[in-house]
Amino acid sequence: MGTGANMVRSLLVVGALVLGLVMLVPRVSEVKQPPVDAAGVVAAVVAETHLPLLFPTGPDAGWTATNARYAAFADQIPTWQVGWTGPDDQYLAIKQAVGVTPAWLDAATANGREAGTELISGRSWQVRVDDRRQTHLVSTEQVTGGVLTTVVSGTGGLAQVRDFVARLAPAAAAR
Repeated sequence: MGTGANMVRSLLVVGALVLGLVMLVPRVSEVKQPPVDAAGVVAAVVAETHLPLLFPTGPDAGWTATNARYAAFADQIPTWQVGWTGPDDQYLAIKQAVGVTPAWLDAATANGREAGTELISGRSWQVRVDDRRQTHLVSTEQVTGGVLTTVVSGTGGLAQVRDFVARLAPAAAAR
């Protein structure tokens, strides 16, 4: 007949087998996402919408596009969105849409508070800073179909976002 000692020995054997299997299974320490063809996506969106969407000229070394899409954002407003991850896990992003609402702007700037204005490449940008100390530069321009709002966000501070904005230019449409 079985005893409590036999049950403990059985549990130890089963536990050792489970521990051995766990140690044998490889684990990934970091998941790397493949780069996204953000230039191709923006070209297709420009061809579809005929909007003067912005895209950086000559991306910096070490920066990788991680997402690019034209999809509904806050208040279901169609929005061009693209983001890059760079050195030291910093992040830069662009969001652009026509006819935005206050809720859209709050979502795009993570409820950032106004912190001044910047004149970059002849264009006025409102500076906003959110509770996580991310910097957002916001600009508007009249386009066919309404007012195009551009939000450029970054985790590397105002100087980094300002330098990125200075390299933005209208993207060419796909042929």
